[in-house]
Amino acid sequence: MAARIYIGNLPSDVRDSEVEDVFARYGRIRSLDIKSGGGRAFAFVEYDDSRDADDAVRAEDGRSRYGSERLRVRCWEGELLVAGLAATRAALALALRPPHRPSASSPHIQLSNSRRPGGGVSRENLRRR
Repeated sequence: MAARIYIGNLPSDVRDSEVEDVFARYGRIRSLDIKSGGGRAFAFVEYDDSRDADDAVRAEDGRSRYGSERLRVRCWEGELLVAGLAATRAALALALRPPHRPSASSPHIQLSNSRRPGGGVSRENLRRR
């Protein structure tokens, strides 16, 4: 069964042949896709056999190659990295968005009319539970 791995911390000028030379040691590569920008690059390598992908992850994760920082090599399953890294843009957007600002309709806000004559809702009446 085919398996895909993620390779991070690659230099932006890395060539397909350089990545293929290292990762072909672990098995037959079905596909290789390198993405670069912002000074760093990452790649996806797909192997024909999932055992080859596991071998590549064990052997190459944390190794210094291509004159860069240590490589981050993880098994890739769909939209998530198996090692717990969020890899989708949606997950990154959720992680980077500003903290939630509660509104009067939020479930963790209690409205109290007891402090204002006439019972209206004011800024002072909003308080967290």
